[in-house]
Amino acid sequence: MKRLRAVALLASLAVLAGLGLVGISAGPGELTALVDRATLRAPIPDPRLEELALQTGTEAVARADAQGLPATVQPVTFAKHTISYPVFSPDGQQIGTTAWRVVRGTGNCCENHLGATKTGRLLDFGGAYLNFSDDKGVTWKRVRPAEPLVGPEGTVVNAPGGDIVGVTWDPYTGDRVLAFKMDGATGTWEYMYTALHTPFYDREWIAVIPGPHTIAGQTFPYITVMRGGFPSKDVWFYSLDGLHYAVASNKMLAAMLGGTTSRWLPATPDPEADWTQPISEASIAPLNGGGAIAYRVDVLETAVTVEGILPANNWWILEPSTLVWKQHRLATGTQMPRGRLVQDSRGWSHLVSVVEGEVTYRLSQDGGQTWSTATASLPPSHRVEEWDFRANGGLGLTAVAVHAHNDATDKDQDLVLRFATVCGVPELVETHFVGTGDTNAGRGLGASIRFDFATTAILPDGTIATSLLDRAHLSPALAVELETTYTPGYEPPALSCGAPAP
Repeated sequence: MKRLRAVALLASLAVLAGLGLVGISAGPGELTALVDRATLRAPIPDPRLEELALQTGTEAVARADAQGLPATVQPVTFAKHTISYPVFSPDGQQIGTTAWRVVRGTGNCCENHLGATKTGRLLDFGGAYLNFSDDKGVTWKRVRPAEPLVGPEGTVVNAPGGDIVGVTWDPYTGDRVLAFKMDGATGTWEYMYTALHTPFYDREWIAVIPGPHTIAGQTFPYITVMRGGFPSKDVWFYSLDGLHYAVASNKMLAAMLGGTTSRWLPATPDPEADWTQPISEASIAPLNGGGAIAYRVDVLETAVTVEGILPANNWWILEPSTLVWKQHRLATGTQMPRGRLVQDSRGWSHLVSVVEGEVTYRLSQDGGQTWSTATASLPPSHRVEEWDFRANGGLGLTAVAVHAHNDATDKDQDLVLRFATVCGVPELVETHFVGTGDTNAGRGLGASIRFDFATTAILPDGTIATSLLDRAHLSPALAVELETTYTPGYEPPALSCGAPAP
């Protein structure tokens, strides 16, 4: 049986390696030996980062004084206008309109990629350059490397200590990947070329793994992990400083040694957790107190679970003390349902899924021991195509952004569902239409009008930002919530604990 499993795994690895999707520079004999060692549990190097660094010869990966190149921050102007769209009560009745500041051009042809910092800075790295605004989209600045970029697409996330880290892939000037970082203490920006990446590094994602991590005798406040490429994102690249991605790994291969862990999620408060949540489509999120959790998304892990090499499992967890990926189940031995999960500053776990026309929101205050669940329907005839969400524990507010297709009109509509969590349960407060819903878009190169993914962010005062696409904005635009005018006589319902909605 072990030999059959080894052959199946070898076949999966060979296919991925042949496509350039697994960073293994080895011949068939070496691959077979690798599989034998993994299957028979023979000793192999501990997958902690310092040992991986030694394997790859990247001594600089464990240097705390590693430097980047200085980036330039320049003012930039974008076209913008204010427009109002309808807002609906939980039972689907229009209750007023919300004014939005719509900004064009901060992303690229096909997407925005938003973030928000605890200081109120709004970020968008959907296009060639990282753009940011400190006044809700009125004025903007752009972070630039020394040389121009041509048509890249980026990803951005906040890191502990007020740092901002991002990565962009420029396919048109030599398949370049550049990492960017703002130091939270000084506000200065740096960038660095990332030579180590798989070919065609399409739609990369980034996330942080909070520490502190003591590696090679030095302590680092966080690690960043980057995944990207088409048609697979199986190889994940790690950095100790947010600039130098010098270590490649695959969590499934590591998990074959790590096995399965059954335990509750951490429920530790962490004020950084409201701001370090990556875009949910990245399918990896930091856990309070260290480590990370990831949903099963990669080609290789799907292949080995189908072949019976590993049992089918939805979730993987990175142990903070060992930096080893393990298949994760709750302490009862049960799996969490499929979806996307983040933790907020209260230590609460938010597990959201959007399937067809329904949003299912599960909230746990105790690491998954108990869950409160709410469901919300999209408007009639609407079904999800893309979605994203953020949860802010300090505000008791969650925003779920949905790019939905309206089967009745054969057009797409962008929505934001605002949930309150101040009472300890998820409660839908209102649903915002964003855009006029008069254009049909698709995802990927085959679509004539593209909307590749949804994105949203929550600013410290509760302002929501999201992306939209309609006939007036045929490239996705950024929309910043301004003010809601309610229908005369409408009174927002009190939440279950009597508190006002955030």
